[in-house]
Amino acid sequence: MKRVALLLALPVAAQAHIMPGVGAFYSGMLHAFLSPEQILPLLALALLAAQTKKPSGWLILFILPCAVLAGALYAPWSLHLSWVATLSLAVTAITGLLIAFAIPVPAVLACLLSATAGLLAGWFNALDAGDASLLSGFGVALSALLVLAYIAALTSRFLASRLPIGIRIGGSWLAAIGIMTLALQ
Repeated sequence: MKRVALLLALPVAAQAHIMPGVGAFYSGMLHAFLSPEQILPLLALALLAAQTKKPSGWLILFILPCAVLAGALYAPWSLHLSWVATLSLAVTAITGLLIAFAIPVPAVLACLLSATAGLLAGWFNALDAGDASLLSGFGVALSALLVLAYIAALTSRFLASRLPIGIRIGGSWLAAIGIMTLALQ
């Protein structure tokens, strides 16, 4: 009995990718929803895309999936860096602060935030996917586009109905989550 308890107490590495019974593409699609380091920047960028003027918002929707694919293509040739999750949370915090304070975002900054979040999401997912990194990257890119488009469209409805304070509150929550998580690392 003591041996069984001892074996159960030993830590075992978690194997999260590729999910058994699910193909690489669908595993990539699900990964964006199961990892806080990926869903939080997506939510923040969707709110930012709805809050900014149309050209910057459309750029975010276009650049992020392209950057996810670029990150997935680059990942097999790169090293595993431990600061990727930290940078992803920093993007969340910065984007959340921009939303919370309703700061007008130039197109260059919107593109930079979107490209950074996309590269990190694609890179992070492709390292976990192994040989199926490109197919999994397509899944992450599609789910990122769908999340961005749906949340941005829903958010623009809030803005049209004169509830912009709700968007700013959501941005402040995302900034707070990002900052607190960064402080705890």
